[in-house]
This record gives sequence, structure tokens and C-alpha cells, in this order.
Amino acid sequence: MNMNSKNSPAVRFTKKLTNEAPAAPVTKKVESKEAQEAWGRIRPHLIEVSSLESLSGSESEVRSYLESKAKKFGYETKTDEVGNLWLYSDAPEGEVLLCAHMDKVGEPRKITEEGDKITGRLDDALGVSMIMGLIEAGSRPSVLFTVEEETGYRGARCAAKNIYGAKEKRPKLVLVLDVSMLEEHGAGPLVYTSSGGITFPDLPLKAIEQVVNENGLRAKLLPGIGNDSTCFARIQNQAVATLQVHVDNMHSPEEVALISDVKEAALVLENIVNNHAQFPELKP
Repeated sequence: MNMNSKNSPAVRFTKKLTNEAPAAPVTKKVESKEAQEAWGRIRPHLIEVSSLESLSGSESEVRSYLESKAKKFGYETKTDEVGNLWLYSDAPEGEVLLCAHMDKVGEPRKITEEGDKITGRLDDALGVSMIMGLIEAGSRPSVLFTVEEETGYRGARCAAKNIYGAKEKRPKLVLVLDVSMLEEHGAGPLVYTSSGGITFPDLPLKAIEQVVNENGLRAKLLPGIGNDSTCFARIQNQAVATLQVHVDNMHSPEEVALISDVKEAALVLENIVNNHAQFPELKP
């Protein structure tokens, strides 16, 4: 996540989900077999990705790791002109493009765990690892791993330009996975309604609300700080959303997140991708 946006919200608010049916207790969801299995898939990737060199402009080690894994899962891959890694999918869920940035702040270090807390370079090793965990579970969304998010969104700017110019296929939804300094531990999954001062189209956000409610999950919708989603939101009528978890000590080697928040976000991610047919087609 890039914190240099001039349009960071001065006041934080959350939008309550509109479905009146109460969500299933969070503790039960976190303790479910599905949540435990999701974390079991995410954790090895998080340990590996966090330990690799990946300062902005030096993402090659992470890119090589991800490309190797993606090819084993049957993906066709491409590294574009700025170093972004694209994973192409012809599966039905391939109409959803998941995005996470490969670059991080600080030197490589191992993830440490203590109770429900994980500490390390989580921005954006966590988003990258959530995507790889979903792929390992058998889902085949399209994927974009970007470069240089932390220093000005170079990768996302190039990708958005190529989507706008039809050099890359326009996705039904771009879902950016990242971490956030907004809210607090225990807030669960965070879904931005805007980024860098640009408001996202409303209908896809309503579809996310519906998916979350129908599956007994939770998410907080709130205006966001700039990240890669800012670039995609500049494409007219492009459906964009983010999925994030709160971390303390942002942009340090000691970023802290709750495993329970990660588990909840993983369940929301899985359900968004699996219910891709519920998302509207926005005409350019």
C-alpha cells in the first residue's frame, strides 16, 4: 500500500452491509474447516515471499517464484514491458482479475507467529500469498502481480493503460488485494469504495455486499487510501474493488496482522471469485 496519496481520507467511516439477516458469528467462521485450510495454503507462500528480496524495482526473485508456481498450476504467464507478471485463465472465473504488488519495504525477513498474530513484511506479501492460496485450492482467476506500487504505481499504471488500450483483456472485475493502515485488528476484511480520491462504480460493490451476506461473512466498506486500484479506477466504467486486512506498523519490517482477519479475508476472496457470475457487466 502506498501512503503518499494526497487524497487520504481525514475521517474514516464504514458502510453497514444492507442485508438484514445477521451474519454468522465471526469466531465460528474463523474456526471452520474452510478457514483453517485456507490459512494452511496461504502460510507457506507468505513465509517464502516475505523472505525474498523485493524492493521496488528489484522484484525478480518474487516474480520467478510466482511464475514457477503458476506454471505448475497450468497457467500461461507473461512478463510485460515494466516487469508485471500476468497469469492468464480461460476458466469461467478468469473474468475476475486479482491484483497484488510484488514489491515491499525493507530487507527480507522471516515471518514470526505468536498466538493469533503474525509479524513481518506483510505489505504486500500477504495479498500475493492469498492469491496463491486460492489458486492452490483449485480456483483459476486471472492474476496480475505488479511492480513498484510503493514508489508510484508504475506497474499498475502500465497495466491499466494496456487494458484501456485493449492490449490486455478487459476484466469483469479488478480486485486488488493489499493491506491497510485503516481500522484496527479484528475489523475483519476491508473493502475500499474509493482509492486516491476516485470513487469506484457502485454496482460491483453492491454485488460484493450480496456475496458477503449470502455466505454469512462480514466485510467493512470504507473510502480508501491510494494503492494500485487507483490506476484501474481511472478506466471509465471499469469495475474495481479492493480486499484488505489491517496491519499495524505499516511500512516496517515489523508489520503485524491477525491470522483470524486473514482467514476471514480468504473466505471473502474465495466467495467473490466463485460467485463471479453475480457481478454486472459494465460497458466501457
